Amino acid sequence: MFLIDEKGLYISYQNTMNLAHPRPTKITARELEVLRCLSQGMSANEIGEKLGTSHRTVDAHKQNLFMKMGVSNSAGLVQKANDLNLLGKKKFKI
Repeated sequence: MFLIDEKGLYISYQNTMNLAHPRPTKITARELEVLRCLSQGMSANEIGEKLGTSHRTVDAHKQNLFMKMGVSNSAGLVQKANDLNLLGKKKFKI
């Protein structure tokens, strides 16, 4: 289950399977932007150019998403986002 508020997106720890954090985990608006770009097959460099930041910053957002969503790679992020319907009704291919 997830909740969206005006400050960002929250995912319950039960869905992330990250039991180290007993409270809901917040996914920031920027992390969600990175996630959407990843779902479109963009590289860190391409995402950085689109968002006006460096690829290292994009990599940091990806690492945060890995931890928050309990996955270890970009394909896992997109799959988890699809499972939780975070990217909308359309299912994105990995």
